[in-house]
Amino acid sequence: MTTPPIIIKKVKKIVGGHHGGSWKIAYADFLAGMMTFFLLMWLVSIMEPKQKAQVAAYFRKFNIFEKAGVSMLMEYYRKGTLKSEQSGIMPEAKFDLKKEEEKIKKNSRNQAKIS
Repeated sequence: MTTPPIIIKKVKKIVGGHHGGSWKIAYADFLAGMMTFFLLMWLVSIMEPKQKAQVAAYFRKFNIFEKAGVSMLMEYYRKGTLKSEQSGIMPEAKFDLKKEEEKIKKNSRNQAKIS
């Protein structure tokens, strides 16, 4: 009498590995954002008062819907300048530069007194 052959099935267990490392990506994104923020703050702190006044005037009059569909770069390539009325970039004729500089100087003096 012959015995039937013995069949051995080897099952490979697949280990999924360690899970839960996605916090590192979120943390890296957070650090990149914080680095960008502090770099921006540093650059703003070394700007001239005239530049600060121009940036303040730009954001005071900023309207996202005003120039729908036209990017700043496209306007620059078409006209060679960014200081047109259509773009809303640095509308120098719409504010008094001297007044803005005085406001910034006054605010910086007040901040120095507080510190």
